[in-house]
Amino acid sequence: MPWDWRILFNGALGRMMYERGVLDQTLPYDELKRQSRVTDIANRAPAEGFSDYLRAELPGYRPREAGQPDTPEEPDAPEEIEEGAQA
Repeated sequence: MPWDWRILFNGALGRMMYERGVLDQTLPYDELKRQSRVTDIANRAPAEGFSDYLRAELPGYRPREAGQPDTPEEPDAPEEIEEGAQA
């Protein structure tokens, strides 16, 4: 993404992403922002399937493929070296 002063000032980042087509363009920006407020939705979401529930309730999200994890997998942790062993 090319440099833009709005990257540094978070309050303007959403509009910049909207203008660049990163966010859903089917709604005007102000309406998308209003509908994307997550507090009330998150408060009524079940613990099981929380992320899927949010995605289903908010505009502009595409459903995930079956079996796709909520978050990217963590890389494997490096193996511990036994005390006194050389790396």
